[in-house]
Amino acid sequence: MEREELVISTKNKKLRWILFILAFLIAVTAFGYGVSRMGYQEPGLQEIEAEPDEEAPMYASGYHLFYEFTGSSNEIKAAKNRLRDDWTHALIYAYKLLDARNEYDGYINIAYINHHPDEETAVSEELSVILKDAAEKENTEVYSPYYGPVFGLWHEILYLDEPQASDPLNDPWQKERLERIVPLLNRENVELRISADKVKLHLSDTLSDELDALEMNREIIDLGLMHDAYLVKLVREQLNRQGWTDGYLQTDDGMILSLGEHSGETFLIYAYRDGEPAENEQVTAEGDFVCSRIKSFSMGEPGYYTIEKDDVMYFRHPYISVSGYPEDRYMITYWLDSNGDPVMTAYQNLTLQAGKVREPHSGSYYLQEKPTAE
Repeated sequence: MEREELVISTKNKKLRWILFILAFLIAVTAFGYGVSRMGYQEPGLQEIEAEPDEEAPMYASGYHLFYEFTGSSNEIKAAKNRLRDDWTHALIYAYKLLDARNEYDGYINIAYINHHPDEETAVSEELSVILKDAAEKENTEVYSPYYGPVFGLWHEILYLDEPQASDPLNDPWQKERLERIVPLLNRENVELRISADKVKLHLSDTLSDELDALEMNREIIDLGLMHDAYLVKLVREQLNRQGWTDGYLQTDDGMILSLGEHSGETFLIYAYRDGEPAENEQVTAEGDFVCSRIKSFSMGEPGYYTIEKDDVMYFRHPYISVSGYPEDRYMITYWLDSNGDPVMTAYQNLTLQAGKVREPHSGSYYLQEKPTAE
């Protein structure tokens, strides 16, 4: 019997080698393309993340920068790196400068002034301007920059495991603390002397003695609901000096402002106009627009709760009215303006919340409100 021989086709062997080489080249090319695309930057609106800071690890929480990038991928990469550095520097500076409770190396900030009463302190021009402006806006019906002890007390209550037990409605001691300290937090008992580059804080003996008796902190100066307005204004000025104008700043508390001129920007908001709700009302903003939203209640978020007493439901939240007492309303107010000034916009919004707006601002007056009683 003849032996059968296994014959391997040389042609098929060559074909397999060719296919292997082609597959290898395709894989290498695809891998190289994938790697190159990992760093590829598309033009368009992008959020810029700030760098971490060991001294103030939460400084960037609640603040956002969105910027419109154009050009090639490499140009966008370089621009994003520069903007990230400028954004980080500007935000850290503004945050630490306006901190009412924590001092930082190299900074003379609001906390330093609070902690050194009766000491004439040299401050930066930016801080001098801000404190002077806030002091001039002090108004018993709208705003006060001297409610630091009340803010501290209220936030301590809000973040307890069972805040309802310590609420002024249920806790006579907390109610007494508020009733005794609030009437003293005014210009008669708080003197803030401000010159071009120096600040001095002085408390009356009456206020000082009550703070001790009530075991309340002495961090008197606190920008409160104007804080974010002053902060984003500082940040925008710094970014504009670096040439950044095609973007937006936004805070989690509801303020948004442009870095430069824009036209036809639209907002969809929940409004309450002329006594009737107008859900998702479209509003158009022009120029250096600013939108201030003050949201006084949001169930499910930390620091918010409800409390019921005598068949009335009270809404509790971080917002403190100029009365110094916890607000009882569920309320959202908007003030949209094209004047480019976040400080004036926020102040107008506080005026709106206090019900002191004499002539509604056309196109920018929005209110949604719910009373405590169901």
